Amino acid sequence: GDVNADGVPDIIIGACIGGTDQRGRLYVFSGADPATALFTVSGETVGSLLGFGGGGVGDLDSDGFDDFCAGAPDGGPGNRGRVYVYSGQTGSEFSFSPLEPDTNGVRFGMFFANSPGDLNADGVPDLVVGDFLDAELGASTGKLYTFSGADGALLYKVAGEAAGDGFGVVRGAGDANLDGTPDLLVAAYTSSAAAPSAGKAYVLSGVDGSTLRTMTCTLDGDVFGIAIFGSPDANGDGVPDFLLGATGNDASGDNAGRVYLIAGEPVVVDVPAIAPVGDGVLSIEARPNPTRGVSEIRFRIPHRAPVDVTIYDARGRVVRRLDARVADAGEHALGWDGRNERGSVVGSGVYYAVVRALGSTAATKIVQTK
Repeated sequence: GDVNADGVPDIIIGACIGGTDQRGRLYVFSGADPATALFTVSGETVGSLLGFGGGGVGDLDSDGFDDFCAGAPDGGPGNRGRVYVYSGQTGSEFSFSPLEPDTNGVRFGMFFANSPGDLNADGVPDLVVGDFLDAELGASTGKLYTFSGADGALLYKVAGEAAGDGFGVVRGAGDANLDGTPDLLVAAYTSSAAAPSAGKAYVLSGVDGSTLRTMTCTLDGDVFGIAIFGSPDANGDGVPDFLLGATGNDASGDNAGRVYLIAGEPVVVDVPAIAPVGDGVLSIEARPNPTRGVSEIRFRIPHRAPVDVTIYDARGRVVRRLDARVADAGEHALGWDGRNERGSVVGSGVYYAVVRALGSTAATKIVQTK
C-alpha cells in the first residue's frame, strides 16, 4: 500500500532472521525512491522471527496513510506466533494488542497475514491470518483467523477438515458471491481428500467463514494451492477468478509445477422487493424506464455503509457490476449505459438493478428496448 501517502505504492521487506538473536526485522522503503527507507521495525523478543509474513493492510485508522502488518511466527505465548499491526504514518504499533492464535496455534502468521477488505461492514479493512501448522485436529490441520481492523477483535476462525491438511494458505478472493462483502480464498495444500498431498482449495464467505465452493485436486503430490491469489475478472463474467499454484505437478516434468486459472462461479439470485433497514429504507429506482440504452439509477441508504450495485438479467445472472464502495447516507446516482462487463450492448428484455447495504437488499426492474 501507499504508506507515506505520496500516491505511489511502497515496498515492505521482511528479514525474519535479521536483527539481534533472530528477533527479525521489517523494512519499509519508498516506492517512488526505493533507496529511501521509511521505517525499520525490529522484533520485540529473541527468536520471534518478525517479518516472516505480512504486508499492507489498507488505512485502518482513517489518517490518510496505509498501514501494514508483520508476522512473527515464533513470538507470543508458547512461541505460537503473533501478528503486529503498524501505523503507516509513524511506524509505531497500533494501540490494540498484537494478534494471537488460540492454544492450538503452532506458526501463526508464518507467510500468511494480510487484509482481504472490510469483512464486517464497519468501513474499516479487516485482517486474515493463516497458520497451516495449527494442531486443531492433529498435526498440521491448519486454521485461519479473521480480525477486526478497527480494534483487533477476533471475528471468526475456521479450521481444516483433517490432520495433515495444511489448511491456512489464505488471500482475499474479491466478492465471489456478489453479496457486497469480500470473500476468502484458502487452500489446504497437503490435503489428501482425493489423493495423497494432492491439495484442496476453498472459497469462504467473508461474512462468516462458511464454505461457498471447494476445488479438489486428484493428482498425487500436486500440493495444489501452495500458492494462491485472487484474480481480477479474467473472463468478463462479472465474477472474480482464482490463481492457484501446484509446485508438485509433474505434467511437464518431475515437479515442474503448474498454475491453474479457475473461473469464479456465476451467481444466480432471487431479486427481492424493497427491504426496510433500521430506522430508514434502502431503496433504488431507475429512469427512464423503459429505456433505449442509458439509464440513471438512483439509490438511497439511511446510514453510511459499504454498498454494492449490480445489474442482473431476468434469469438472475450477473450482467454488470456498477458500484462497490463505502457510501454516505442519502441519495446517490449512477449511470448504466446498457452494456455488460465485456462492453457489449445488452439485448432487449427485463433487467434488475440490485443494491446491497446494511445487510439488506433492494431492487428495481429495468426494461431495455431497441
